[in-house]
Amino acid sequence: MLDRYHLTSKQKLRHFSKGMFGLFTIILSVATQAPYLFLDEPLDGLDVLIRKNILGILIDEVATGNRSIVIASHNLAELEGVIDRALMLKHGRIVNDYQLEAMRRSARKVQLVYRDKQIPAVVKQLGHIVHVSGRVIVVVFEDYNAEVQAQLATTNPVFQEDLPLSLADLFMANLTDEADFELLS
Repeated sequence: MLDRYHLTSKQKLRHFSKGMFGLFTIILSVATQAPYLFLDEPLDGLDVLIRKNILGILIDEVATGNRSIVIASHNLAELEGVIDRALMLKHGRIVNDYQLEAMRRSARKVQLVYRDKQIPAVVKQLGHIVHVSGRVIVVVFEDYNAEVQAQLATTNPVFQEDLPLSLADLFMANLTDEADFELLS
C-alpha cells in the first residue's frame, strides 16, 4: 500500500505533510490485521484527494467481511455515503442507534408553514423540531407513517413540503432543545 500511494518507509514521519501522515496512519492501522479499527476523526483537515484515498482503503477493508471499523466524527456529511450504522452520543451516552437503510425508509424531514405563530402540539409530540424561522417550521419525524401524515393534515398547514433528510438532520433533531421553539419568532 505504501508503494500504491507513493509513500516511502524510509522517510521520517515528521517530514510527512498532514495528509501524508493521515494516509500513512490508516495504512498502518490496516496492516495490523486487527478485526476492529477504532478511528477518531480520520478525515479531519485532509484535502479531498487524501480523504478519497482513505475512504477507499476503509471501504475495501470492510468489503472483505473480516473487519469492522468504528469512526468517531463530527463531520456527518462526508461519512453518510459510506457508513451503514450511526450511533449518536449525548452527554457521553448513546441516545440513538440508526441503521441507515431503515432510517431512510421510515424518517422524513418536513417543512410546515402555519397561519399563526403557534407550533401545533401534535408536531411537538410526533416530531423533532430542528429549525424555526417566522411561521416556517422544519421538523424531523423518525417514524413517518400514514397515521403521522393524517395527524399532520389535521393541523391545517398553509404549506407542507418534504425536504431531503440527512444524518446531520437526525443529529440536530436529537440534540436541539425543543424548548427553544415554544413560540415562533
